[in-house]
Amino acid sequence: MKTAALLAVPALLALVASNVPPPCAAPAGEPVAGRQERDLVQVAGTVVDEFGAPIEGVRYWISGTEQRQADGSWQLVHYLGMVQQRTTGADGRFEVEFAKDHRVDVDFDRDGYTPSFERKLGAGAQHRVVMRRGQDVTGRVVQIASDGSTIPVEYSPVAIEIPNDRGVWFERRIVTDHSGWFTFDDFLPPTTDEPRGDGPFDTMYLNCAGARLEIESRSDEPVEALVTISVERVEH
Repeated sequence: MKTAALLAVPALLALVASNVPPPCAAPAGEPVAGRQERDLVQVAGTVVDEFGAPIEGVRYWISGTEQRQADGSWQLVHYLGMVQQRTTGADGRFEVEFAKDHRVDVDFDRDGYTPSFERKLGAGAQHRVVMRRGQDVTGRVVQIASDGSTIPVEYSPVAIEIPNDRGVWFERRIVTDHSGWFTFDDFLPPTTDEPRGDGPFDTMYLNCAGARLEIESRSDEPVEALVTISVERVEH
């Protein structure tokens, strides 16, 4: 049975309700400009599911770049994220280009799968990225009427944000349905018998209607839970 991850304590938020249109997808990036083709190298591979089948429609992008220094150390030179954003085809193939003497971080995301974060990839080797199905994050956005009843807020943007050690945010966005419900399908990794350490899913936030709630995912066992974000209309 599919379960939902444990979320932060349900909160009542005194905010002004607004009808914000869904965010637009980030524009696709372009390969590194201003360099000769001979100065570029490539990281490539295949994105597959846990059964080894290629996954089509996976969004991927460079989220960070490091450059090798003369002493052999690595220095961060780029951490803006969402560079060279592309999508896998039916064969699950991915590839990104970058300058020689560099290595890159590449993020992968697709609805219905847990995001994958591949770090410090160098040129040459073929990489196999496995994406798995996990736990849902589910909630509802409602407005409080003057009589205390609740009114669903439809088409309200909701985002899950994940920081990394460089301060870059990974983000997946959706909007609520006509009943105010939202579901991030299979977003969280499957819960294991071992407590999570300092992985990318240990600090996450749910962002909606100007409110930011931390998502708690350190439980050793799946827990069915639901967070309701209530938006109170302020009369002027």
